[in-house]
Parts: sequence; structure tokens; C-alpha cells
Amino acid sequence: MNMQVTKGQRDLLIGLLGILIAVAVWFLVASPTMEKTQKLEAENNTLKPKVEEYELRDARLDEYKLGIVQNNAEVETITARFPSAVELEDSVMFWANIDTAYPFKLRFKDLKLAERDPVLVAGAEDIDDASVIYEEDGSATISDETAENLSAKYKLYGAPMGMNFICNYEGMKDMFDYIVNQYNRNAINNFEIAYDDETGLLTGEIGIELFYIEGLDKEYTPPRIPSVPKGQSDVFHSLELDLDEAAALLLGENPGEVNSEENSEDSQE
Repeated sequence: MNMQVTKGQRDLLIGLLGILIAVAVWFLVASPTMEKTQKLEAENNTLKPKVEEYELRDARLDEYKLGIVQNNAEVETITARFPSAVELEDSVMFWANIDTAYPFKLRFKDLKLAERDPVLVAGAEDIDDASVIYEEDGSATISDETAENLSAKYKLYGAPMGMNFICNYEGMKDMFDYIVNQYNRNAINNFEIAYDDETGLLTGEIGIELFYIEGLDKEYTPPRIPSVPKGQSDVFHSLELDLDEAAALLLGENPGEVNSEENSEDSQE
């Protein structure tokens, strides 16, 4: 049997083959390429705002670097007034220094010390929501126990101390000036005062917190403790003083002279 392909049949086969090739190219090449292009365009549209943001940040890079330097300087200025620790001797010397600063206007008697008070943490991670305390105004704090056990870059503590005193009016003002003008940060958290009818003096108690920050890159500096003068039997005024003697001392008088005058008056009578 003689089979011959006519020119028309050949052209038809060539056309069909071309269509098949075109379909194969579409499904195997063009369609995946178009889908990939569409995905890239969608991703590009998504990333475009971020690119613009990064370009804006890059344009302000020098401004950010300057801001970092200024912020670090501000942090150093603030933390410079906080020691890295407050030990027992710091509290005792704070009390003793006020007491000796105004010997004829102000006298301290008792010193009460309490456990350190966690005030604030900074740079903490993984704080349990159950440990967060929300106040009525919406502010949030963490419990003291959590603050103690929490790992943080900085921890601000207060070392509470309470002092009983007797003074005149000028002595009270001097006491406040002394506390406020200290270089290391502190705060008065309690103050009670009363007028003593017998002496005409003021008596009361003042509570102070000496602040310090754990995590600072500085060494603890112990306070300077002066040598105890020989022959001084009661450096910290722990002996009970007669109110008349204390009043005479605060008014700049010699208690011995006051007592001798009273005794002479009694002997004359």
C-alpha cells in the first residue's frame, strides 16, 4: 500500500506540532515564570515600605549615632549619683555625720535600719505575667520578691533608715538641707515632729532611703570613718540625756554651767 503525505497534510502536521510545542512551552516555561513573577511582584510590594523605612534610617544614621552618644552621656550623668551598693557602715556614717554637723542645733539618738527595698528594675527579660501587679491607674509594677530574683541589667534599691532626733527650729532646717544637698541620691519617706513643752525644742523621727544601683560598672567605695577621739566614752550619743541638759546644749550653753547655777541657787535658798 502506497502511503503518501500530501503537502496539505504535511502543513497540517507541522501546524499541529507547533501548537503542541507552544502549549508545552506555556505550561512548562511561561506559566511558572509568570507565577514566579507575580509572587516576586507581591513580595516586592510587601518589602517596599520596609526598604523605604531602611533607606530613611540610613539617611539619618549620623543622627542616630549622635543620639546614642548623647543618651549614653545622659545615662552616665544620672547613674553617677548612685553608688553601686549601700552597706551598713554607709547608713551609720550618714547618721553620724548629720549628728556631728550641727552639735548645738541637732542631736540624734536612735538609728533603725531595715532590709533593702527593691524600687525599680531595667533591662529585665521573661517577666512572668503573674508577677506583675497592676494598679488602679493602670500602671504596672513587679513584686519585691520577683525583683530580687529577676535577672536584669540594672536594679535600683533603697536602703531604709530611721532616726530619732531632738533639735531647735534652725536645726530642723539644717537637717533637711544636709539631706537634700547630698551628692548620692536619697529620699525622705517619713517625717514626724512634735513640740516639747518642757524644753521648747522639737522632737521626732525621720525616715530616709539611701539609693543605689546594682549593675553599674563601678566599684563600691567604703565611707571614710574618722578615728575615734581618745577619752570619748560615747561617740554615738547612746547615753540618756536630761532634757534640760540637751536644751542647754542645743542653745549653745554649757550644761555644766547651767547645773552649777541651779545648784548655787538651791544652796542660797
